[in-house]
Amino acid sequence: MSSAELQPKIDANRNLHVLSNYWSPDGNDSKNLMYAGETLVPQIQGRENVVILAYATNSRDTTSEATRKSLKSLGAKSVFATHNYPGEERKMIEDASAIYVTGGNAYDLVLNLEAAKNKDGELA
Repeated sequence: MSSAELQPKIDANRNLHVLSNYWSPDGNDSKNLMYAGETLVPQIQGRENVVILAYATNSRDTTSEATRKSLKSLGAKSVFATHNYPGEERKMIEDASAIYVTGGNAYDLVLNLEAAKNKDGELA
């Protein structure tokens, strides 16, 4: 799918939430994202194919599993982390009903997104 084909899908489904703190302030992993539940539940509840892009972590598995549990507790029906499906990342993102990016390393995310472009500016 080219950028031109993807843009209408993005525009029709654009809904961005930026959270500056993922972890529960008291360190209780079972409460991750709960402080933002009021905002996230209407966007997550009942959704299939919620995709996690784990960027702000040295342990993608640990962070993704904690995030998956939190999103499920907020009502997501199915949650998948892209790093668990090598080679399928682009299709997962295209088919996602919601995308959750673990925050913090925005610089790395921007570099990776920029690296995914061809010289003509189209997504690779």
